[in-house]
Amino acid sequence: MIEKPNNLIYSNEKIVTCPNSKTDTWNQHPRVYLNIEKDIIVKCPYCGTTYKFENK
Repeated sequence: MIEKPNNLIYSNEKIVTCPNSKTDTWNQHPRVYLNIEKDIIVKCPYCGTTYKFENK
């Protein structure tokens, strides 16, 4: 089985939503809020998109 690579999105926000605004309408799932304040990297439980906190 070949796994499709997931997107990596960098954010300077402590709370992000997935799907994000760049996700195509046909490819959306229920919106989830992910807290990346405590964890440096989090994954969306639906699509596996990875979010990483960057303090700029």
